[in-house]
Amino acid sequence: MTLDYEQIWAMLPFPAFVVNEDNLLSHANSAAEQMVTSSAKQLSERSVAQLFGENSVIAATVDQARLKSGSLMQYNIDVALNDTDPVTCNVHVGPLGSDVNNLLLLIQPTGVAQKMSRSL
Repeated sequence: MTLDYEQIWAMLPFPAFVVNEDNLLSHANSAAEQMVTSSAKQLSERSVAQLFGENSVIAATVDQARLKSGSLMQYNIDVALNDTDPVTCNVHVGPLGSDVNNLLLLIQPTGVAQKMSRSL
C-alpha cells in the first residue's frame, strides 16, 4: 500500500499550515480553510502575524521553533480570528521533515476533549 501525502494532508482533522522561511503561509489543509474561513489560495503568502496577530502566542511559537530548529508545543492557548470568540487550542510547530526552512503548524482545538473529560 502506498500512502499519498495529499490524502493524509486532506484528511487531517485539525487545522494545519506550512509556514515558509519568510513566515508566510504556503499551504493550508481543508480544516485550516474552515477555521479561518478562507481558501488555501487566499491564505497563500499571508504572514503568520497577519493571520494570528503580530503579538500572538502562535507567531512567537513559530519564531522560537525557527530559532531552535526544533519542535515546540503550546498548550491551552486562546486563538481568536476575525473578531470571533477565542477558542482554546494546543499548538504544535516544528520542521517539516528534514527541511528546516519550512515549518508545520498544527492547531488542535481542545474544547471537545475538555468537555468530554469534564463529563466523565
